[in-house]
Amino acid sequence: MRDAKTREAFSAEHHALLLGHEETQRAQGEWMLPWSYHTAHLYATMSAVLQRELGSAGVAVSQAVLETFAARFGPAMADVLATDAGTDFDVLPEGR
Repeated sequence: MRDAKTREAFSAEHHALLLGHEETQRAQGEWMLPWSYHTAHLYATMSAVLQRELGSAGVAVSQAVLETFAARFGPAMADVLATDAGTDFDVLPEGR
């Protein structure tokens, strides 16, 4: 069993680590991009690969995916996805 002094030191160190973790989490929250950005990035990347590898069949697959997405998440979200898919994902959006 630890003595009182060791427990105190451990507790203080543990508290400092928790505070540091909370500050890191807070800072990371400022860097997070919305779900729609990440979904559009994935859709755009997969669409580009499918179209490059399969040609017109890849275009058809990408369109079918967008239709399935609209059926599951609604046409408004599919519009966001289709619009954001044109984003240049090689650079971060302004202010990030």
